[in-house]
Amino acid sequence: METINRKELKELQLKLAKRQLKHAYENAPYYHDRFKKAGIKPDDIKDWNDWEKKVPITLKNDLRDYREKTNDPFYGVLALPWEKVRDIYISTGTTGRSTYWAFSKEDWKWIYELTLRTVWSMYQLRPGDMFLGNAGRFHGGFEVMRGPDSLMDIGITVLWNDVLPLPMFMDKMIQYCQDFKGKIKAIYFPAFLSWAFMGYMNSKGLDPIEDLGFNNMIGGWAGGALTTATRDMLKDVFGFKAILNMSCLGDTMVPLIGCLDGQGLRTHVWEDIHLVEHVDMKTGEPIEPDEVGDWVITPLHNHAVPHIRWRMEDYTKMDFETCDCGTTHLSITILGRESDRITIKDKIILPQMVEEVLYKIPEIGPGGAMACQVVKTAPEKQDNLIIRTGYIQDKVKDQVAFKEKVRAKVQESLAVPVSDVELLTPEEVAQAGSVGWKIARIQKRY
Repeated sequence: METINRKELKELQLKLAKRQLKHAYENAPYYHDRFKKAGIKPDDIKDWNDWEKKVPITLKNDLRDYREKTNDPFYGVLALPWEKVRDIYISTGTTGRSTYWAFSKEDWKWIYELTLRTVWSMYQLRPGDMFLGNAGRFHGGFEVMRGPDSLMDIGITVLWNDVLPLPMFMDKMIQYCQDFKGKIKAIYFPAFLSWAFMGYMNSKGLDPIEDLGFNNMIGGWAGGALTTATRDMLKDVFGFKAILNMSCLGDTMVPLIGCLDGQGLRTHVWEDIHLVEHVDMKTGEPIEPDEVGDWVITPLHNHAVPHIRWRMEDYTKMDFETCDCGTTHLSITILGRESDRITIKDKIILPQMVEEVLYKIPEIGPGGAMACQVVKTAPEKQDNLIIRTGYIQDKVKDQVAFKEKVRAKVQESLAVPVSDVELLTPEEVAQAGSVGWKIARIQKRY
């Protein structure tokens, strides 16, 4: 399936998409009402042209509006009776009220399939290898934690740990790495744990290669777009063989899977499990893969919560050409969240663009990177860019001179006026967390 002919893949996708449309229409109240208002029934969709022209795109705010009207905690998208719902999870609530999503027994079969493919094909783990899963139950990570149940069936040993960057869990990670040094071939290492572990490892006087054997591991990155600077910095600090994206978006079960041939920056989506469309941010019309647009997801097997044409609200580019790793499934580059956009003199600036510059400044690097914030001073356009960033205090003797160095570097690199750089202390970095461990990328001042 990883190398399926794209013509056959599109035929399979249409068949599965029509099945999901029927399931949602008949069993999910929100989609039934939405399709009825649009004047369509499942049998009206015969081909891809019908799908693109007739099936409406859904935004998060559409579901929030439905919840306000109905007080339905599942936003009208739960499509099974309670006795068929196996488990329910809740999101972090980074952008507002936490949302729920549910899974049936059938849904977990596909999560297991996703995990097997990812670990076997992309991470190239084999029987006798070990996988350290620091995932716990955080939003987007539970599939990574529960999915490895399937790895045990093919001889891969899973080491369980929690994701929270607390001393007790970081101590367990250290013990795992020391006791099974050389056997652990991959580690799930989300952003917030990565940055916390840097300082914790240093405070213990541990060498990531000599003491923990990170040079034998592939690091699975999650919690944000993986930029070149982030990847290179993590490899330098920890000594990983490679850093690959291993994010998973909980509500749609979409894994973003980095491959070794793409050096971690190309992320694939298994298209027989998720239909991905590339559309214009404003019109929702299909656009060319190399244009910047949004991605629209239809999970093709979700049983409990069958999202249909769910717009992810990310700036993206796509590539449908066969990858060097051999897969014919698309690769996607996520540039940043639409909600994190700042417009300066008609130029769109995303936090990841700023981070890409900051990460390369030695006085910021590890410790300052995930503390970067961009200040939004107006709801639409603003005249100047203001940056807030952590930094390595021992390396900065003259704060005024350093701020000017950062300001000039960002201004030159992004070609927009930068009016100020605010340096954050470790205490201020901690306060910048929107949900305890995530750093809010945007600070609003209007």
